[in-house]
Amino acid sequence: MNRNATAAFALLLAAMATLGVWKVGWNGPLYARVLSATPVMVREPRYVDVVSAVPASRGEGGAPAWDVSYRDGPRVVHARLPEEPGDQIRVGEQRRVIGYDVVWRWRDRTGVARLGSRPGKHLPVVDGAVVETRRPKPLSS
Repeated sequence: MNRNATAAFALLLAAMATLGVWKVGWNGPLYARVLSATPVMVREPRYVDVVSAVPASRGEGGAPAWDVSYRDGPRVVHARLPEEPGDQIRVGEQRRVIGYDVVWRWRDRTGVARLGSRPGKHLPVVDGAVVETRRPKPLSS
């Protein structure tokens, strides 16, 4: 009976070791290789805060205008506008990265995923699917 118990224990130990090897990932890589990452950008209007707005003097038959001072980063910039501004004025457009289109390869599979943050060289794979483990950065600080 002692021999049978030892054999059963050895068989159980071998089965658990095989399952552990499978679960740990010796059956293949746990990370997909990143082949390329292309930033996804959007264009959005750029607004600045108005510091002061003063009506400009009109020439003969001239249209009304406003001399406006606005803050652009650390500088104060002056401009003349044809209409009275509000608290903010639009000064152009800016491009902002909203994510990355990533092409990846894992074993013999290749795929595309859109991620909220810039990927590294590898992406984690869970149950055959690429997942993003990092949380995206907040839009404003």
